[in-house]
Amino acid sequence: MNSNTNTNQYKCHIVWQQIIAIDVKYNVFRNPNIKILYIKRRNQILRERSKRELNSYRKQYLKLRSQLLSQKYGISCDQSGRNRYVRSNSNSRLASEDSMDSRSGRPLWSAIQSDPFYDRLIPNYGLDLSRHNVVNAFSENYSFSGMHHIFDQHKEAVTSIRFANDDKSLLCCSSMDSTLSICQLTPSPATILYVLRGHKAGVVDFEWSLSNDLIVSCSLDSTVKLWGAASGYCLRTIDDPYACPVMACVFHPYNNNMVVAANAKGCLQVLNVSTGIYTKRVAFDGDEHNSILCLCFDTTGHTLWVGDSKGFISSFIFEMRSCRLVLVNKVIVVAGCAITSISNRCVSGLVNSEPLLLVNSACNALLLFKVIPREANLEIIQSFSIKHQNKDLIIRSSFCPIISNREGVCVVTGCEDTCVYFFTVEENKYCKSKCVNKLQGHSAPVLDVCFNYDESLLASSDSKGNVIIWKRESY
Repeated sequence: MNSNTNTNQYKCHIVWQQIIAIDVKYNVFRNPNIKILYIKRRNQILRERSKRELNSYRKQYLKLRSQLLSQKYGISCDQSGRNRYVRSNSNSRLASEDSMDSRSGRPLWSAIQSDPFYDRLIPNYGLDLSRHNVVNAFSENYSFSGMHHIFDQHKEAVTSIRFANDDKSLLCCSSMDSTLSICQLTPSPATILYVLRGHKAGVVDFEWSLSNDLIVSCSLDSTVKLWGAASGYCLRTIDDPYACPVMACVFHPYNNNMVVAANAKGCLQVLNVSTGIYTKRVAFDGDEHNSILCLCFDTTGHTLWVGDSKGFISSFIFEMRSCRLVLVNKVIVVAGCAITSISNRCVSGLVNSEPLLLVNSACNALLLFKVIPREANLEIIQSFSIKHQNKDLIIRSSFCPIISNREGVCVVTGCEDTCVYFFTVEENKYCKSKCVNKLQGHSAPVLDVCFNYDESLLASSDSKGNVIIWKRESY
């Protein structure tokens, strides 16, 4: 009897999480004055409803809700273009050791391509890739009026910075001084809300949950920690089973209960943050001396991209039901040149609407790849020249948030020469790339850059522990 009750409660919880996930994904299109309150109220109501018994009407409501929102906004829910994440209280199934064995690439990628979720794209209406028009448009769009604020609370390098989802002013920073900090940028003056203390060594990566209530972080102290963003308290600490520094972590886009963590021995592990349990048997990625430095899910949650210290980019299929990772392909970019950052984006109207990967490589280049689904391979689109040769510096980049009335696409990156660079993305891969803007203000290598969702503020961090908030000229 208890078993049946628990099973029904579990199914109710999953349906509730799926409903709130749809609302959150469409929230970017709602009025900025009400969308945060709207989601909070929806979350409260659905939590109350989830205690009731699951029936066919609940499942039908999920389907109808998705259809109505799609009709209202005229766009599929994943076209917001950001890697959103939804927390789910599902229990992880422990994957077997052979779960990371390489399989035949074509059937797996064909299955993904046939999935309707794979074809969700960011709307970019009226895209015109005339070089002159694009460069001029971006030069005007990405001009800045100056510095909004400078944070210097961290005493060592700030390794990663990220704005909260759909929030203009909430920013989190991780540092090699073993702490994280949560900052509120507006209204002025900017303030530090919390300093998250608990790690015993440098914090190298972190990520917000979709609803911004949780933060997951990983550290050189061989732990992954889960934090409450509203309180600043550590909710759970999970030790790496191999006592290795944990170099990267990422939530699964459709199940924030599952986190993929990667350590300094090239080991990928799926973690249930609710229970604190890793998969029982974990296979290594072929080389115990190859550190994984960055992780990125695509917008569908089917594919995980992995970059390592030897210059390889690997793609894995994440099997949701079994929580298994299956190696599909592994390509070398430049041998011995670390891959320090990977970002994923799909843009309608650009390079035949294929998914794009933005990659930082310690070969003095920022690289843009087109994903070729049928061949499970990558094709170089553009290479942007930046100073990045020190493989110990984990320099990151990102796509600028895409606005439908803008022509073209822009990327922003950190650099060893202390500057922040903006580059255009063009369809002609033989066309020489051009920097449309350069921000100078740091006195040390810039490690990470991040826009808030409406591009009104840009944050950049450096290896001396400073974070500069830049204000756009048009805001």
